[in-house]
Amino acid sequence: MSEVCTIYDLFITRHALASLAVNRRPRLESAIVFYGRRGTLEMELWGKDAEFSGFVCPVFYSRGGEVLAVPPEFGWAVARLTTAVCCVGCRHCHLLEPRLSWSDH
Repeated sequence: MSEVCTIYDLFITRHALASLAVNRRPRLESAIVFYGRRGTLEMELWGKDAEFSGFVCPVFYSRGGEVLAVPPEFGWAVARLTTAVCCVGCRHCHLLEPRLSWSDH
């Protein structure tokens, strides 16, 4: 199997307004939820592996070589974003929409 030479970076943050005191402007608080650098995807979603688009994500590793798991609540969104960045010559919209649960069908 040949390796596909594509590198991915993923930065997920959480932002919230925090009220400090009455009649004061709220402060914006930010936190890093996930930071993955130099992730790899050993598939060609723009070619022979296109049928996996929307279902796979890059794999990220820590400096120690351990797999960094994307938080499960973001897995579906990351898979959709991976599809979007692998869409060569893209001229259409890759919309992130609410995920439907099985009970919504």
